[in-house]
Amino acid sequence: MKAYYPHHSNPHRQRGVSMIEVAVWSVILGVVVATVLGYFNGVKGGYNAGAAGEKIILLTSEITKNWSRANDYSTVSPTEVNKLSLIKSPLRYDSGSLYDGAGNTMDLNGSRISFALTVGGSSFPLNKDDCATLVSRIEPIAVAIRIGTSAAASAGVISGGNVYKSGGDITQTGLTTGCSEPSPKIAAQFR
Repeated sequence: MKAYYPHHSNPHRQRGVSMIEVAVWSVILGVVVATVLGYFNGVKGGYNAGAAGEKIILLTSEITKNWSRANDYSTVSPTEVNKLSLIKSPLRYDSGSLYDGAGNTMDLNGSRISFALTVGGSSFPLNKDDCATLVSRIEPIAVAIRIGTSAAASAGVISGGNVYKSGGDITQTGLTTGCSEPSPKIAAQFR
């Protein structure tokens, strides 16, 4: 009597994977991995600028909360802000200096009525996308923003660069021109 094999038409045929099938699946898997890694690497660059922007918002909010009671921002400095543990990664404090998420030295200073800071610079230049991302994050809370190679913050006031925001006025060309300059800085003023 012959044995009955319901799932196999030939009882002597071996099941397995051919080299062609392995090659096809390897190519498909390679394409998927390359696509996923490319996506995450693209997101990572934007995420760093976004994360730095969020930490700048948090920093400025805490400065406002801690200094507005005295109605005087003249003592705002990296050292004083660090004493209150207000600097969060990717921002960092080292030996009296404050650094942005890319590693550029940030100016942070105040006057009686306002304080100002810079982000970006020539040590680790911001690309256009990261520059625009940072500006879009801090624009809603800043009273003034200037962007460009010569943008600066001193004694709680900003100067140089291209005017992007002044009070309630926004000048779009200030953003596009400023972020296109080599090694742009973003200078923002807060109250």
